[in-house]
Amino acid sequence: MMKSRSKMNILGMMSGTSMDAVDCILVEVLINLNNDFKFKIIEQTSFKIPSSIRSKIIKAIERPKLNHDKLDNEIGRLYQECASKIKNKNLIQLISIHGQTIYHRERLKSIQIGNPKHLREKFKLPVIYNFRKNDILMSGTGAPLMPFLDWLILKKSNYDNFVLNIGGIANITHIPKNAKKSQVIGFDTGPGMSLIDESCSYFFNTNIDFDAKYSKDGIVNKKLLNELMTNPYVNAQFPKSTGRDIFGKNFVKNIAVKYYKDRPQNIVRTFVAFTAKSISININKILKLKSSLNKKVYLFVSGGGINHPLLMEDIKYYTDIFHIKSSTSLFINPKYKEALLMAVLGYSKIHQIESNMPSVTGATNSVVLGEEYC
Repeated sequence: MMKSRSKMNILGMMSGTSMDAVDCILVEVLINLNNDFKFKIIEQTSFKIPSSIRSKIIKAIERPKLNHDKLDNEIGRLYQECASKIKNKNLIQLISIHGQTIYHRERLKSIQIGNPKHLREKFKLPVIYNFRKNDILMSGTGAPLMPFLDWLILKKSNYDNFVLNIGGIANITHIPKNAKKSQVIGFDTGPGMSLIDESCSYFFNTNIDFDAKYSKDGIVNKKLLNELMTNPYVNAQFPKSTGRDIFGKNFVKNIAVKYYKDRPQNIVRTFVAFTAKSISININKILKLKSSLNKKVYLFVSGGGINHPLLMEDIKYYTDIFHIKSSTSLFINPKYKEALLMAVLGYSKIHQIESNMPSVTGATNSVVLGEEYC
């Protein structure tokens, strides 16, 4: 029986549903036998995904059943190049990668590409990857993965907390005060930045709505917003998970064709409102379900969406939570939280810690997530 667990310096790498960059964090991780979590950030940096590779990823999402071995290796080499630029790479003891998601169907299959062999060959270290498979094998949704980290950070809090991560897809976690692992709720609410970004690409040939450049010049189309709010996924009960293959390019194209008479800025603005409202109604559902919640409830936000001023204003407007803070108040840079998650999941795999959350995914059993490429 294991008497203790050792600290490890782990390189966590994440290229999420926003498909904009490979975020890297080199961090010292320790999870003791009581699941008390300590971390010390050594280095964190981000590398932009080349537009040529991003275009290939979008095409792969549109046709995930094709053979993507060439792109799998191309992204694997990109990860290897990024890791090679880490200043303190001599300190790395383990590498943990998520891979780029091109397909996700909850309880059925989730595909991430980015061949780990290139990192293994370069660094001669174990590489942990393929984190969603084992939960799906236990009849779970396979996502979101973030609630495990959220629980480790906030499980001893004296308050009821919500954690929101806004990547391409948005996901929330609810951690009651002094929460047991089985009490945690978490799920994907629907779009994060995906529809906003894709609509900017469709109308303005740019990847993002930087500083609300386009949406701030638009007004919400109430008819469109009401239509969007009838979306079956947004209104479905949890556990649930989704991906950019649902809330992505084709979704935007269909709306743009249907509402071709409206100004593009209005459509982008309406997608901002839809994103905020879809997040908020799902948070508010839990608030109503948990009528015994402490009146002092906090919402901690991370991910790229935190930098979109209109989106954050809309979330504040639609949600019933007064105390909204950045994850920086938890000593985590919002940009690198998902990369930190990868490091934590890699540590958990090496030390055989069950890191899926059955209360979140609906899995029949707790399991260790990830595979080791060595």
